[in-house]
Amino acid sequence: MARRVSSKGVATLATVVLLAATLYAAVPARAHEGSWINSAYTISPPTTDGNLSVGEWATAAVVDLAAVSGNVIAGDLLVANNDTMLYIAYDMVGDATADRADSASVSFDTGHDAAMSAGHEDQFFWGGVAQNGSEHYVSNGPGWRLQDSPFNTSLPNEANLAAAVGFGPSDLSATPHRVYEIQIPLALLNAAPGEVLGLLGGSQAFPGVLDGTGLHFDTWPTFLFGPPPLDKYGDLRLGKAQQTYDVDLDPPSQSANARPSSSVFYNVTVVNRGTGPDTFEITNTSAWPVTVFDASMSPLPDTDGDSTPDTGTLAAGANVTIIARVDVP
Repeated sequence: MARRVSSKGVATLATVVLLAATLYAAVPARAHEGSWINSAYTISPPTTDGNLSVGEWATAAVVDLAAVSGNVIAGDLLVANNDTMLYIAYDMVGDATADRADSASVSFDTGHDAAMSAGHEDQFFWGGVAQNGSEHYVSNGPGWRLQDSPFNTSLPNEANLAAAVGFGPSDLSATPHRVYEIQIPLALLNAAPGEVLGLLGGSQAFPGVLDGTGLHFDTWPTFLFGPPPLDKYGDLRLGKAQQTYDVDLDPPSQSANARPSSSVFYNVTVVNRGTGPDTFEITNTSAWPVTVFDASMSPLPDTDGDSTPDTGTLAAGANVTIIARVDVP
């Protein structure tokens, strides 16, 4: 997170430095698994029709699902958004047969707090196995309830919610293969460009993608045999139009367990997302002592003499790694 202070940015570690007070204790607002996707902001959104036309997803963020240990279907997870919609596609070049059972799903921790909240958190499931072709679930607190099947665009915040399954070529391969697309209103996820959500390639009832031939499947961010708790989701940072002054902290969230009277160290990459050079001051809102170091473990300097440690000048697009030490009472 960042806010502008004259010509400098302030990067706050509040959402990055999260840990447990004891070895087995849980924090009230937990981080996610550690993997993250930076969604690409688009001014030319794709059409959700089950066809991945040439160049249609060219600017999307790309995740190689085959890179996830345990996944067996070659393919990419594609993610983009504009100011009002999130667009996701599975481009599954490893599924060269069109089976009736082929299906896909995605899930969201909309509060980005790893906590099930009634009426929040969303799961979307579409394809041959989904009843009526598509299903939308929301949290009822302890679990999940079916909200609508098929997707009901007359419900609040569900206008233009749509999904499609197709079979054909894509930019990834000219050989016909299974593809899946979904578009989700950001209002339904209670989200806006630049914000971070928990994301799972999968759902309570179904993996991220299923190949009906042999019942092979892929999930993200890790390979799963069953639905995980929300703190095992990855992070999805929604793209936004480029700003003059902007900063990201990567990963968007981290967590760890620690014994009393010990310390935990977090590596954090500060990325200048603005259009020109900038300096970012590093602050924190932790109730526990936090000391920030540079990558060599020297105290982070105050390069501009205002008594607040900072990154020094970063060119547009440049990044620097800092290390935050949290001392547990």
